[in-house]
This record gives sequence, C-alpha cells and structure tokens, in this order.
Amino acid sequence: MIKVYSYTKINRPTRQTTDWLTSHNIDFSLITKNDLTINLIMEMLQVSENGFEDILISENRSKIYKEKKVFSSVERLSTNELYENILTYPEVLREPIVFSDNKMVIGYNSEEIRKFLPRFRKEKPC
Repeated sequence: MIKVYSYTKINRPTRQTTDWLTSHNIDFSLITKNDLTINLIMEMLQVSENGFEDILISENRSKIYKEKKVFSSVERLSTNELYENILTYPEVLREPIVFSDNKMVIGYNSEEIRKFLPRFRKEKPC
C-alpha cells in the first residue's frame, strides 16, 4: 500500500500528488500529523537513501528549528530523541512524503512519482 504523509491535506504539492494517484487509479492512504507514529517514521526511513536527512526539512528553511530549541543540533540527537521530537513537532517533516515498501518520493515530481505505477502501466509521458 502506498502511503502519503502530509502535515496538512491542503497544500499544493500534496493535492497534486493525491490527484495524480487518484487519476491513475492507485490506492493510497493519506497520513496527516495526527496519524503519525514512530512505526510510520521508521517505515519512511527504511526506504530513504539518507535517513533523517531525506525526510526532515532543511534547518535553514524553517522557523521551527529556531523556535524550538530541541532541534537546535539535530546531528547530536539520538534516534529515539529524533522520533519523539518529530512526533511532537511533525511540521519538521518534508511534504508530501510518498512511500511504499520499497520506494519513496519526497515532494511532487511528475516524473519521479511514476515509479508508483505498476510496471505494465508505465507508459511514456507525452
């Protein structure tokens, strides 16, 4: 099952992603900040290439790192501390995060999201 994480359901990239999946008749589950669990974060990390670096927004681009001192030194936090902080401040996750058992796409990219099409349905884009 494909899962789509978004802090909220209403941002443009998430809407584009869910519209694309729906238009291609691909089943997915939408996960919002209220549904987030440590197990879901672990699932994301299992298919990421660079671990937390892939799923966390840049420290330079977010006020949350400046406002919340718990994230002041992400590289110094233990894995469990990172999990707990993400659950407390889910807005530090990039969005949307689209993932399955063996694939992940972060953000909406019309080319990359095609990896979620079943093999027999992968036609060349026009």
